[in-house]
Amino acid sequence: MSTAVSSMDKKEVIRELYKNAQMGVDSIEVIKNYVEDRPLINILNNQKRDYQTISDELEQEGAKENIDLRTSPLKNKAKVWGEIVISTIKDKSPSKIAEIMMQGVNMGIIGLSRIENRYEGERDPYIDKLQNLYKANLEAFRPFL
Repeated sequence: MSTAVSSMDKKEVIRELYKNAQMGVDSIEVIKNYVEDRPLINILNNQKRDYQTISDELEQEGAKENIDLRTSPLKNKAKVWGEIVISTIKDKSPSKIAEIMMQGVNMGIIGLSRIENRYEGERDPYIDKLQNLYKANLEAFRPFL
């Protein structure tokens, strides 16, 4: 079994990091519509703000490198995923919402690990920013389980 994976250049890394951050923004935007628990809504709002900050910074970084990040069909993908997940569950309790969000964060961690493994250049600081955000988000959802 081969462990070789194709490497990524800096532009691909910026695109993929942006996709990860934007997926967080979009997923929270979808799921927030189904949440009634005020403490959970506050956590989601804070997380969305943090993802948006990273997304905005990556847009600036992309502009410096002449990378158009706004043309991605990712927004629709995140919304469709969120709508499918939410519409198929009957239990919309804070516990279930936290579980769904933790699954999404874990998907983000996997995507980030793939970026790390494929990029051979100098470590991008946004990898650390997203890793730290993912860890904090997982911890924030734990009390709701």
